[in-house]
Amino acid sequence: MFELPEIQTLANGLKLNYSDATKRYYGDYYRICIEVKCALPQEEHGHWHLFKKLEQMGVASSKLDSTKQELLDAFSRMILPYLQRDDFPERFEVAKNENRHWFKA
Repeated sequence: MFELPEIQTLANGLKLNYSDATKRYYGDYYRICIEVKCALPQEEHGHWHLFKKLEQMGVASSKLDSTKQELLDAFSRMILPYLQRDDFPERFEVAKNENRHWFKA
């Protein structure tokens, strides 16, 4: 059975939290949505910012666990190295304060 990772603390102080917002939308088919949130080390009270949604539409129930794992594996391979950069928390804060398009709700 698929399990989301625990809260991760990266070497640069960034914390990552994963939540599963998967929903059934028709018959035996699901819309997988794993939300990846981050907490910046320089912020008090550990405010969580939505960083990325890992999504896949039209997934049969028999493929839910394997597809979720594939999405997380791809995130770890392609995006996690970027998040692990020493300067990422500061760059994220600057982008958030400048209201860059990918931080708008």
